[in-house]
Amino acid sequence: MSKAGNIAPVILIGRPNMRLCPSARDKVPHSFLRVLSKYSLFQNTVLRALAFQAPIIVCHESYHRLVQQQLDEIKVRPRVIILEPEYKGGTSSVTLAAFYLKNQGERMLILPSDHVLEDAGFEACVYDALDKVENHIVLFGVKPSRGENGYGYITCAEEQGASRKVARFVEKPDAKYAQKLFKEPHCFWNTGIFLSRPRIFLDELKKFEPETHKYCQRAFYAGQEDGSIYLLAGDDFSKILPMSVGHAILEMCQKVYMYEMSVSWNDLGRWPQIIRLKVQSIFKREKRINNEPRPHRRAS
Repeated sequence: MSKAGNIAPVILIGRPNMRLCPSARDKVPHSFLRVLSKYSLFQNTVLRALAFQAPIIVCHESYHRLVQQQLDEIKVRPRVIILEPEYKGGTSSVTLAAFYLKNQGERMLILPSDHVLEDAGFEACVYDALDKVENHIVLFGVKPSRGENGYGYITCAEEQGASRKVARFVEKPDAKYAQKLFKEPHCFWNTGIFLSRPRIFLDELKKFEPETHKYCQRAFYAGQEDGSIYLLAGDDFSKILPMSVGHAILEMCQKVYMYEMSVSWNDLGRWPQIIRLKVQSIFKREKRINNEPRPHRRAS
């Protein structure tokens, strides 16, 4: 199996972000918005995932039509779309994908659908991180460019190299603490992107959140695949407690490493972050236009 064939990208679409009205008020997750290009954040994530395989997509069942519409626009056929009957957070979404991939010999690459990152170099970073993923969960972090209080942080052991043992997590600190973390040499933004063998993720979930593991397992195996759609059993799924992957597993797990990505990354979860990137893209475009050679005018 090739390296690309050994990595199964899993794209997560969360609930509408109430900090991004009016889109959230209209019940449209900002993943589907065209913020910085002709493609939506979700479409750009799908196109990025194609460096590996056709993606697995996990989302609320109410987004099925919109997901399919945006996939058709870019002419991509997913491996499967797993439809959740309720919002239960990232843990259930990743767990369902892990059950889908269990015993298939692949690593799952978890990709939030509302991020902007520099595609050049990302694929190489994922392949470089594979050496740690055999018995570990490998998070992808980036060096902060500012003290951003809207992001989560990872502090690491004082090791050399791109892969480092995770020491602790800090979830969205206040502005003052964010500035302090920004100045720490072994502190990184937590991108929410990670690599794991499905077996490792499920074993750690069963250890720390056995009830979530049990109800996800029941909901998955009582469900059925219909073409490119996987429908879950709603009765068991409704018993799952909403939980982030960080709170469910990562903060307690001793098998977590972080790989430092040397690419530009942003999580567009708030309007200030969107506006900042929009302004930067305008300046870059103007700079490029101004530096282009101008046609020579002949004297009359």
